[in-house]
Amino acid sequence: MRVVISLVSISLTLAMGCGEAPGAEPETMIPGCPPDGPFGTMPGDVAPDVTLYECDGTPIQLNALCGRRVSLVYNFAAWCPPCREHLRNEMVNEHMGFLEAAGDDDFETWVVVEATADRSPVTPGDCYRTWDEYGLVDVPNLKVLYDPDGVTQSQLGMQENLANFVMTRRRNIVLNGPWGSSTVDREVRSALDRVPPLMTTEE
Repeated sequence: MRVVISLVSISLTLAMGCGEAPGAEPETMIPGCPPDGPFGTMPGDVAPDVTLYECDGTPIQLNALCGRRVSLVYNFAAWCPPCREHLRNEMVNEHMGFLEAAGDDDFETWVVVEATADRSPVTPGDCYRTWDEYGLVDVPNLKVLYDPDGVTQSQLGMQENLANFVMTRRRNIVLNGPWGSSTVDREVRSALDRVPPLMTTEE
């Protein structure tokens, strides 16, 4: 009898629902996340979901950005001098400017280590090294990831170096290509102006 009562109690608790389970991704609460597609890689398309990896090897889906008002994915190749210069001298200031413009903490940047200096396979060590060497530790709303399977190229259509991939909510692509900082700045700020904060009016 005690077993039956316990099972009934558990069932009632689950049926009542106590909110999202601990650790649930915020994008699961956004209508249209994950999106159904159809998927593509060009501006105006919905980006396909891909798996990247945090420096400790934890997989993370592109869909983790689905609920973000605007997001930027930047491919980093360690063999590329302009990439190193951009990451060292411009990335943090650029990111913090976008975060301030968002005004609601609803912008995120992913720096994806896509290639090493000697073209050897990308490892967690390369991820940690990039995170530390380029002063990206503890930057709010900025993740350093690595892509050992090359999915940003094969599935998102990004090039290996200096590639900027900008999305709005529900993985809608705004920009995909080797665009310079001025173009990225214009497109991100335009998207922030165009897409309202979730707390006020839905996109």
